[in-house]
Amino acid sequence: MAARKTHKPGRVYSDDEKARALVVLQSNRGNITRTARQLDLARKTLESWSKGTKGVSGVTPELLAEKTTEVVEKLDRNIDLYLEAAQDPDKIKKASLKDVNLSLAIAVDKRQLLTNRPTSITHTSQSNEQRLLASIKQVMAECAAAGVEIGLKEAATLLKEQLPDEAVLLDRLIEGELLETIEVKGLIEARAAA
Repeated sequence: MAARKTHKPGRVYSDDEKARALVVLQSNRGNITRTARQLDLARKTLESWSKGTKGVSGVTPELLAEKTTEVVEKLDRNIDLYLEAAQDPDKIKKASLKDVNLSLAIAVDKRQLLTNRPTSITHTSQSNEQRLLASIKQVMAECAAAGVEIGLKEAATLLKEQLPDEAVLLDRLIEGELLETIEVKGLIEARAAA
Protein backbone atom coordinates (compact mmCIF):
# COMPACT_ATOMS: atom_id res chain seq x y z
CA MET A 1 0.00 0.00 0.00
CA ALA A 2 1.42 3.39 -0.99
CA ALA A 3 2.24 5.85 1.73
CA ARG A 4 -0.19 8.71 1.92
CA LYS A 5 1.22 12.18 1.29
CA THR A 6 0.95 14.59 4.11
CA HIS A 7 0.91 18.31 3.57
CA LYS A 8 2.42 20.85 5.90
CA PRO A 9 -0.30 22.44 7.99
CA GLY A 10 -0.53 26.18 7.80
CA ARG A 11 1.17 26.48 4.38
CA VAL A 12 0.43 29.93 2.99
CA TYR A 13 -0.17 30.19 -0.75
CA SER A 14 0.13 33.37 -2.76
CA ASP A 15 -2.75 34.62 -4.90
CA ASP A 16 -0.61 33.75 -7.96
CA GLU A 17 -0.30 30.13 -6.78
CA LYS A 18 -4.03 29.94 -6.11
CA ALA A 19 -4.91 31.41 -9.50
CA ARG A 20 -2.53 29.03 -11.30
CA ALA A 21 -4.03 26.08 -9.41
CA LEU A 22 -7.54 27.15 -10.46
CA VAL A 23 -6.45 27.43 -14.09
CA VAL A 24 -4.83 23.98 -13.99
CA LEU A 25 -8.03 22.68 -12.39
CA GLN A 26 -10.01 24.10 -15.32
CA SER A 27 -7.62 22.44 -17.80
CA ASN A 28 -8.25 19.16 -15.98
CA ARG A 29 -12.01 19.55 -16.50
CA GLY A 30 -12.59 20.25 -12.82
CA ASN A 31 -10.92 17.04 -11.62
CA ILE A 32 -9.83 18.13 -8.13
CA THR A 33 -8.06 14.89 -7.23
CA ARG A 34 -5.89 14.88 -10.36
CA THR A 35 -5.07 18.57 -10.06
CA ALA A 36 -4.20 18.33 -6.36
CA ARG A 37 -1.89 15.41 -7.11
CA GLN A 38 -0.22 17.25 -10.02
CA LEU A 39 0.37 20.40 -7.97
CA ASP A 40 1.09 18.62 -4.67
CA LEU A 41 -1.78 20.41 -2.94
CA ALA A 42 -4.17 19.16 -0.33
CA ARG A 43 -7.37 18.12 -2.06
CA LYS A 44 -9.54 19.91 0.50
CA THR A 45 -7.56 23.13 0.01
CA LEU A 46 -8.01 23.04 -3.75
CA GLU A 47 -11.68 22.16 -3.34
CA SER A 48 -12.27 25.17 -1.08
CA TRP A 49 -10.49 27.45 -3.56
CA SER A 50 -12.61 26.10 -6.42
CA LYS A 51 -15.79 26.76 -4.46
CA GLY A 52 -14.55 30.22 -3.49
CA THR A 53 -15.08 29.44 0.18
CA LYS A 54 -11.54 29.89 1.48
CA GLY A 55 -8.75 32.34 0.79
CA VAL A 56 -9.40 33.34 -2.79
CA SER A 57 -10.52 36.92 -2.29
CA GLY A 58 -7.27 38.15 -3.87
CA VAL A 59 -7.73 36.00 -6.96
CA THR A 60 -9.19 38.51 -9.38
CA PRO A 61 -10.53 37.83 -12.88
CA GLU A 62 -7.50 39.72 -14.21
CA LEU A 63 -5.11 37.46 -12.28
CA LEU A 64 -6.95 34.38 -13.54
CA ALA A 65 -6.70 35.69 -17.11
CA GLU A 66 -2.97 36.30 -16.64
CA LYS A 67 -2.41 32.79 -15.27
CA THR A 68 -4.55 31.31 -18.06
CA THR A 69 -2.33 33.04 -20.62
CA GLU A 70 0.79 31.67 -18.88
CA VAL A 71 -0.56 28.12 -18.80
CA VAL A 72 -1.71 28.33 -22.45
CA GLU A 73 1.75 29.57 -23.47
CA LYS A 74 3.34 26.67 -21.59
CA LEU A 75 0.96 24.23 -23.31
CA ASP A 76 1.86 25.79 -26.68
CA ARG A 77 5.57 25.19 -25.94
CA ASN A 78 4.78 21.60 -24.95
CA ILE A 79 2.73 21.09 -28.10
CA ASP A 80 5.69 22.29 -30.18
CA LEU A 81 8.00 19.88 -28.31
CA TYR A 82 5.59 16.97 -28.83
CA LEU A 83 5.34 17.74 -32.54
CA GLU A 84 9.13 17.84 -32.82
CA ALA A 85 9.42 14.57 -30.90
CA ALA A 86 6.91 12.94 -33.23
CA GLN A 87 9.22 13.75 -36.15
CA ASP A 88 12.57 12.92 -34.51
CA PRO A 89 13.65 9.33 -35.28
CA ASP A 90 15.93 9.17 -32.22
CA LYS A 91 13.14 10.20 -29.87
CA ILE A 92 10.68 7.86 -31.55
CA LYS A 93 13.02 4.96 -30.74
CA LYS A 94 13.01 5.92 -27.04
CA ALA A 95 9.27 6.59 -26.67
CA SER A 96 6.44 5.04 -28.56
CA LEU A 97 4.76 7.21 -31.15
CA LYS A 98 1.49 6.38 -29.42
CA ASP A 99 2.76 7.92 -26.17
CA VAL A 100 4.05 11.05 -27.90
CA ASN A 101 0.78 11.49 -29.76
CA LEU A 102 -1.26 10.88 -26.61
CA SER A 103 0.74 13.56 -24.78
CA LEU A 104 0.18 15.90 -27.71
CA ALA A 105 -3.57 15.22 -27.73
CA ILE A 106 -3.84 15.90 -24.00
CA ALA A 107 -1.92 19.17 -24.31
CA VAL A 108 -4.07 20.32 -27.26
CA ASP A 109 -7.27 19.38 -25.40
CA LYS A 110 -6.21 21.37 -22.32
CA ARG A 111 -5.27 24.35 -24.49
CA GLN A 112 -8.65 24.23 -26.20
CA LEU A 113 -10.43 24.17 -22.84
CA LEU A 114 -8.51 27.17 -21.55
CA THR A 115 -9.11 29.21 -24.70
CA ASN A 116 -12.84 28.41 -24.71
CA ARG A 117 -12.67 26.43 -27.93
CA PRO A 118 -14.37 23.09 -28.51
CA THR A 119 -12.25 20.15 -27.47
CA SER A 120 -11.86 17.08 -29.58
CA ILE A 121 -14.10 15.22 -27.17
CA THR A 122 -16.90 17.77 -27.51
CA HIS A 123 -16.41 17.98 -31.24
CA THR A 124 -16.46 14.20 -31.68
CA SER A 125 -19.58 13.87 -29.56
CA GLN A 126 -21.38 16.51 -31.58
CA SER A 127 -20.16 14.99 -34.84
CA ASN A 128 -21.38 11.51 -33.88
CA GLU A 129 -24.80 12.86 -32.94
CA GLN A 130 -25.07 14.94 -36.11
CA ARG A 131 -23.89 12.00 -38.24
CA LEU A 132 -26.46 9.65 -36.70
CA LEU A 133 -29.24 12.17 -37.14
CA ALA A 134 -28.29 12.59 -40.80
CA SER A 135 -28.27 8.79 -41.17
CA ILE A 136 -31.75 8.58 -39.63
CA LYS A 137 -32.98 11.20 -42.10
CA GLN A 138 -31.44 9.23 -44.97
CA VAL A 139 -33.07 5.96 -43.88
CA MET A 140 -36.45 7.70 -43.63
CA ALA A 141 -35.99 9.33 -47.05
CA GLU A 142 -34.93 6.05 -48.70
CA CYS A 143 -37.91 4.24 -47.21
CA ALA A 144 -40.25 7.04 -48.34
CA ALA A 145 -38.78 6.84 -51.88
CA ALA A 146 -39.54 3.11 -51.85
CA GLY A 147 -43.12 3.88 -50.78
CA VAL A 148 -42.67 2.81 -47.16
CA GLU A 149 -43.34 5.39 -44.47
CA ILE A 150 -41.40 4.83 -41.27
CA GLY A 151 -41.02 6.97 -38.19
CA LEU A 152 -37.99 8.26 -36.38
CA LYS A 153 -37.88 5.40 -33.90
CA GLU A 154 -38.20 2.77 -36.61
CA ALA A 155 -35.36 4.37 -38.59
CA ALA A 156 -33.17 4.51 -35.48
CA THR A 157 -33.93 0.85 -34.74
CA LEU A 158 -32.92 -0.14 -38.27
CA LEU A 159 -29.69 1.81 -37.91
CA LYS A 160 -28.98 0.18 -34.58
CA GLU A 161 -28.83 -3.20 -36.32
CA GLN A 162 -26.38 -1.82 -38.88
CA LEU A 163 -24.29 0.28 -36.43
CA PRO A 164 -23.88 -1.75 -33.22
CA ASP A 165 -21.09 0.57 -32.01
CA GLU A 166 -23.60 3.42 -31.91
CA ALA A 167 -26.21 1.43 -29.99
CA VAL A 168 -26.10 3.56 -26.83
CA LEU A 169 -26.70 6.84 -28.66
CA LEU A 170 -29.34 5.26 -30.88
CA ASP A 171 -31.07 3.81 -27.80
CA ARG A 172 -31.19 7.33 -26.36
CA LEU A 173 -32.73 8.52 -29.61
CA ILE A 174 -35.24 5.67 -29.62
CA GLU A 175 -36.17 6.30 -25.99
CA GLY A 176 -36.77 9.94 -26.79
CA GLU A 177 -34.01 11.44 -24.63
CA LEU A 178 -32.51 13.36 -27.56
CA LEU A 179 -35.71 14.37 -29.30
CA GLU A 180 -35.22 17.98 -28.26
CA THR A 181 -32.07 18.47 -30.31
CA ILE A 182 -32.53 20.94 -33.13
CA GLU A 183 -32.01 18.42 -35.93
CA VAL A 184 -34.42 15.84 -34.55
CA LYS A 185 -37.00 18.49 -33.70
CA GLY A 186 -36.72 19.80 -37.27
CA LEU A 187 -36.97 16.27 -38.62
CA ILE A 188 -40.15 15.59 -36.64
CA GLU A 189 -41.69 18.90 -37.72
CA ALA A 190 -40.83 18.24 -41.36
CA ARG A 191 -42.29 14.74 -41.11
CA ALA A 192 -45.48 16.08 -39.55
CA ALA A 193 -45.82 18.73 -42.26
CA ALA A 194 -45.43 16.16 -45.07
